[in-house]
Amino acid sequence: MQETEIEVNSFEETNELLEKLGFSYRSYQEKRREKYILNEHEIDIDTWPRLLPFIEIEGKDKNDIEKILSILGYSFKDTVSCTVDEIYKNIGLDINNMK
Repeated sequence: MQETEIEVNSFEETNELLEKLGFSYRSYQEKRREKYILNEHEIDIDTWPRLLPFIEIEGKDKNDIEKILSILGYSFKDTVSCTVDEIYKNIGLDINNMK
């Protein structure tokens, strides 16, 4: 999945700008993210409504991620690779069809 982030000063003004550019409102998503750096790797703890918190690890490749998992006391057998949409679908919610 490709993501792009941009910091905005006003949620409301940004929504207004996007609507003026021709985008239409689809949904509102809310999460809390705590970011940590370990050996130049970003490790995020994400908390989404109705889900248990989970860890997201950014790495150059599988071996790189495996090293960080090991430091944290985990291995690949403890992980899943999927989108938040898929996690919600596993609990019976389709967030793409919710406002």
